[in-house]
Amino acid sequence: MQKQNDFQNSDYTESQFFRYALNVTRTLESTPCPSSNDLAALIDGKMDEKKRNEIFLHLDQCPDCYHEWLNLSAIKPSILYRLLSFFTLYSSLFFRSVSELFPWKMRKQSPVKDFGIFHLLYMVRKRWIVFPGAVMACLLIIFINTNIKPPDSLLSPLILLMIDESGREMQSLYNKGTDPRELLHGSESWLHSSRHYGFSSDLSNPANAEENFRRSFMAGVQAASRQFSTRDVKDTEEYFKTVTARKESQDENFFAEEFELGRWIFFLVSASLSNSELSPDFWNRQRKISELYFDRYNQKIDQTMQTSNNSLLPEKLQKSLTARIENIHKFIGEPDKQTVSRKNCRKIALEANNILKMLVIQ
Repeated sequence: MQKQNDFQNSDYTESQFFRYALNVTRTLESTPCPSSNDLAALIDGKMDEKKRNEIFLHLDQCPDCYHEWLNLSAIKPSILYRLLSFFTLYSSLFFRSVSELFPWKMRKQSPVKDFGIFHLLYMVRKRWIVFPGAVMACLLIIFINTNIKPPDSLLSPLILLMIDESGREMQSLYNKGTDPRELLHGSESWLHSSRHYGFSSDLSNPANAEENFRRSFMAGVQAASRQFSTRDVKDTEEYFKTVTARKESQDENFFAEEFELGRWIFFLVSASLSNSELSPDFWNRQRKISELYFDRYNQKIDQTMQTSNNSLLPEKLQKSLTARIENIHKFIGEPDKQTVSRKNCRKIALEANNILKMLVIQ
């Protein structure tokens, strides 16, 4: 009696209930139970839409197949499957948060309706690589720019290459017939001192670190000037062999950075005083070199500059040198499309000469 009342109070009429039971019977008779392989393909998403819908309809009507499907789904997934599931969850949460923050509408549905390998590749390309990858790249660039520091050693192959290339360009002017007196104009006062003091015989017993600093700088000036002031190739080669030996021996009395600084300053003065117009590439190299030297000496000031023999260099000298190099950097500008103007060349030559007067022992 109770069952009859429950049936009468249900939403179905008697005729509708029997019609539903008849349809269920016909459906079970018309659709055979899927095999274990079919259920596994259904779980892996390797089945076309029509057959998938038929199996889902059968699972709604067949308790045995439904429980078998649950048991297969309960098998512990592989590591790859769990990783894909994790990244799917991550991408869904990420895109949902982005869609709420930004006005544009995120794409709701993939054009590939099949849940097979093409859909997986589409999701990987769109959600897990492109957008998150771009965000991670931006964060990495910001991290590098805010945390990277100037190298402990300035003598990187790139910097040496740029200084050597600058010297070769200046040498090409000399080889084309440019008067050496033009390249050395206004430089005789400090050039004589550099020839006299650079790598002199008493360098092995320096008075202090500052003198060592100056001697290494003047040795660089001398090495650069020999490329223009003498045609004796053998003499120049012998001198550079001596310099190379000092570098490789890591002599604590030899400041390799200041040696290269002396070479660069000489090339810079010669280029600024020359009447020949140099290429924008040449000035771009000078800008990069000046930027590196500025960062280097500015860092030394912040960290209380110390030399290899633990003697302090004068802070006033370091600050003045850093300010001069910064001015050179500003006067060079960004000559991407055209060379440096003659007005700025004169300013560069003035600042470079001030560095020479400041560091050369008179």
